Amino acid sequence: MIEEVVVPVKGMVCSSCAMKVEAAVNALRGVKSVRVDASRGEAKLLIDVSVTSLDEVRAASRTAATRWTPAR
Repeated sequence: MIEEVVVPVKGMVCSSCAMKVEAAVNALRGVKSVRVDASRGEAKLLIDVSVTSLDEVRAASRTAATRWTPAR
């Protein structure tokens, strides 16, 4: 099932960080799109949660050296 998810992002200070996170998350199966806005401190995802979990997305973002927490 495809869902739109908005998550707050912690630890990002520049657009370069945002691009790194976007690339890492976009590489995951099930992620249809991701847009990270460092100035707003949020990421908007269109994701098939039956294929890729938010935990997998968090792990990919950590690989890109940024921590974030999904909105509840």
